[in-house]
Amino acid sequence: MNLPYGKAFKTNLDNASTDAFKVIEELRRKRFSGYLALAVKGQKGVEEATLLLDEGKIVGAAYEYYAYNKTFSGEKAFQRFVNATAAKHGTLEVFELTSEQVHLALAFNEDSVFVPQEQALRNVKVKEFSPFFEDEVRKDAETASPQDVSKKFKMYELTKTAPAAKLPTHEETNQ
Repeated sequence: MNLPYGKAFKTNLDNASTDAFKVIEELRRKRFSGYLALAVKGQKGVEEATLLLDEGKIVGAAYEYYAYNKTFSGEKAFQRFVNATAAKHGTLEVFELTSEQVHLALAFNEDSVFVPQEQALRNVKVKEFSPFFEDEVRKDAETASPQDVSKKFKMYELTKTAPAAKLPTHEETNQ
């Protein structure tokens, strides 16, 4: 998610000893606008969750697996954030933005828009960090074909429809 840095509100909170949902509740009560960033150690590298808040309400989510160059947005990202709150190794940070900056961030990251129900947030308890989500991403990365890669970079159609180049014969080059 592309976000401005913002003003540091809470930094370097140890994820293992911090209840992220209590932090979110505090931000809700303060009608906080900004974002919460949670970086955790996964099996193969760093994973990062970002929750965007507008006047205390979660309005967007993104989750990135740096080792696999894979990002999830919206509800899928929020599910991964919930899982990441149980990681033993991680850092939670909160940065303040203006309401206008939050709205602009939403405009540039439309796929990240997600508003969880307030009631559901109060009942969330994750006991243990699960590698399930990362395993799913790893399996997808391992099964990606060269065509999948060319599709990602929008080159597949070019290679599929481009006529084969005709190389000159030896006789044509010697004339």
